[in-house]
Amino acid sequence: MTDLAATLEERGTRYGKFTGHAEVTMDIKRIIRYHLEQKEKVLDDDMMESLDMIAHKIGRIVNGDPWYADSWVDIAGYAQLISDRLLGVGENAVVTLAEAGVPMPDFPQVTLLDAQ
Repeated sequence: MTDLAATLEERGTRYGKFTGHAEVTMDIKRIIRYHLEQKEKVLDDDMMESLDMIAHKIGRIVNGDPWYADSWVDIAGYAQLISDRLLGVGENAVVTLAEAGVPMPDFPQVTLLDAQ
């Protein structure tokens, strides 16, 4: 067995059949993109990549071994990268698109009615 074949076999055992993983992961990504579009939201590239990677890890959990801790740790890590940037922590502290002067869509103002 070649190194590649061994790696693919090991991953299949851990994460399940690749086509199953792809189906779950792409369903999650489509849902995220649909709702962002419906809400006319544009996220920064790192935010989208983080969501994509989190969807990828969720796909592995759902399709494969949910007790494999690395998948959960990876999800936390991708969320932490965005959190650090937004909080201005460490090397990931960079400006957002809005801070850089990139025009953002105007969202309608919502007013709450007083309870009667």
